[in-house]
Amino acid sequence: MSTMSRLARISAMVMAVVTVVSCGGGPAQTGSGASGSVTGSPAPRTRSGTGAGSRLIVGFSGETDLKLMTADASIVATLPPGIPDADGTSWLTVVHEGSASRVEELSLPGGRAGGSQQIQGLWRLPTIGLEPLPVGLSADRSTIALVEDGRPGTYDAAQTRFAILRGSLDRPARIFTLPGAFDFDALSPDGSTLYVVEHLPAPPVAHYQVRAMETSTGRLKDGVVVDKLGNGEAMAGSAVAQAQRADGMVFTLYRGPDHMFIHALQSAQGWAVCIDLPALAGAADSWAGWDLVPSPDGIHVVAANAALGRVVDVDTAAITIRRTIDFASGSSAPVAGSGNGTSAGPNPVASGHRVAVTSTGSEVFVAGPGGVVSIRYSDLSVGERYLGGSSVTGLALTADAGSLFVLGSDGRIRSVDIATGATVRWPAAGTLDRLVAVLPG
Repeated sequence: MSTMSRLARISAMVMAVVTVVSCGGGPAQTGSGASGSVTGSPAPRTRSGTGAGSRLIVGFSGETDLKLMTADASIVATLPPGIPDADGTSWLTVVHEGSASRVEELSLPGGRAGGSQQIQGLWRLPTIGLEPLPVGLSADRSTIALVEDGRPGTYDAAQTRFAILRGSLDRPARIFTLPGAFDFDALSPDGSTLYVVEHLPAPPVAHYQVRAMETSTGRLKDGVVVDKLGNGEAMAGSAVAQAQRADGMVFTLYRGPDHMFIHALQSAQGWAVCIDLPALAGAADSWAGWDLVPSPDGIHVVAANAALGRVVDVDTAAITIRRTIDFASGSSAPVAGSGNGTSAGPNPVASGHRVAVTSTGSEVFVAGPGGVVSIRYSDLSVGERYLGGSSVTGLALTADAGSLFVLGSDGRIRSVDIATGATVRWPAAGTLDRLVAVLPG
């Protein structure tokens, strides 16, 4: 199927549903999929695990660097912020050396694993909203995009620079300057295109558009990446979380002027659509606590907020909302950061992911101020609840889905045996404020 035929098919499918797509510019409406409140019967508990052999990448309060920690609280390595590879054996990072920056690949638990490259100026890997891990590495690992560290005035800068490394860390970086205020958005799977968010003057607040830059030349491609529905409404909002698929689909969760929405970008083909999340009836939307995760088969993306007791299932083939389910949050605590979320100020510390999915896609775990709730994906019914009454700010699931690691608001890590519900507190010399990732032992 040609690209144009595919776009026509997607546009027709999206136009056929009831969900209004407006990229944050108008009131959200409930889609045509199932919606309601559920309690459900508990999901079957068939797995077992203590997570004792796992390694955690965590952050201590007041420290920028991360720690690689084992179950006995041993600190195996100190790591600058970076990106692990798929099997958890290497770590791509950027460190400052005086007035220069060095991009290097470290082995886990430590030591240099690959090449390195020094770049004049202070650079870092980009971050998206509250994501605990930085981004900036293409899916085929051929291209790295860096942003300037400590660049002030993101929303009103006269120019923005990006450093691009292609091919090998032994090849020198190229630095490109764009006129205006830009932020990193995504890289195409092959690294040939860098997508950037261009900040535009208000109104509306946090007004932006998406542009595409060739990483080989630094040239901005003509035009902007527009919503294929062509509704003409201005895009406005601030990124909260992002999930990527191997085929180049990039889903970014935004807090908009009136409601949350997902900006779905096909980075391999250069088109995008916006999907508004249904507003909560009789209550102001809150951006705090939202997160999203793709299903292992790539067919769906689940956005959830345990504090609000809401799960939204997004069909990524039709690019629209399939189901919305509300459940009891299990906490009466107020949701921090509630409101329309239009502030352009800095985000809180990215403590960790609040949504995780098993490798089979059968179960989704959602963390919030009332503990962790498991959701059976087949019907979005509520299964088990873990650590009820405890505030959980981050979670990570082991590869075998036997254990769930959680970071509590008390700064402590706990492992939960999913089959039995047994909880073990990991010792740590200090207060933790980030649960970045869990790696195999």
